[in-house]
Amino acid sequence: MELGLTILRGYADKIIFDKDEVEKEKGVIDSEDLDRSGASKRGKDIVASTYPNPLLAQRFPIGTKEVRSSFSAEGLRNFYERWYRPELMTVVIVGDLEGNDPEEMIERIFGSMRGEGELPSMPSAGPVISEDKFFTVLDKDSSTGRIELSRLQPSRSLWNSSLGGGFWTTINTALANFFLFRPFTENTSTPA
Repeated sequence: MELGLTILRGYADKIIFDKDEVEKEKGVIDSEDLDRSGASKRGKDIVASTYPNPLLAQRFPIGTKEVRSSFSAEGLRNFYERWYRPELMTVVIVGDLEGNDPEEMIERIFGSMRGEGELPSMPSAGPVISEDKFFTVLDKDSSTGRIELSRLQPSRSLWNSSLGGGFWTTINTALANFFLFRPFTENTSTPA
């Protein structure tokens, strides 16, 4: 567990953006984007059906080839330093803790991290469509079927909270949904 947390700490504030490596990685990301084009389209269809803000449906984490081609090591470093800061991070540990004290380990490994400069303002995803909505997303290339039930509600801002009840309610609900629906996912993806 200590090694895993140490690796996470390295991702959190010790990444080096080498100019040559950034240029090489652009091709790798372009290939991943092509491989995921079906999944990306399904995801965009779902988001577009859920949020009226068209910008959200257009800005998936992998980005667009046009934007990726303009990446520079310096630009990525600036983005990383702005957004990869302890105030915006959550560490979740799941599994047998083998007698370890996770709070002590997290404090020891991550405790010296400090965000520099002013905390950036969080972008808005826009309002959610709160009326009942049903939609189907089909993918002829998918070998599995999936049924997903979601209930959208206006978000509660956790930004200024001090890890109070709202934060833990959100985390607990997400974990409960994952464990509740995982058996259905496994059953539908296993051929009879």
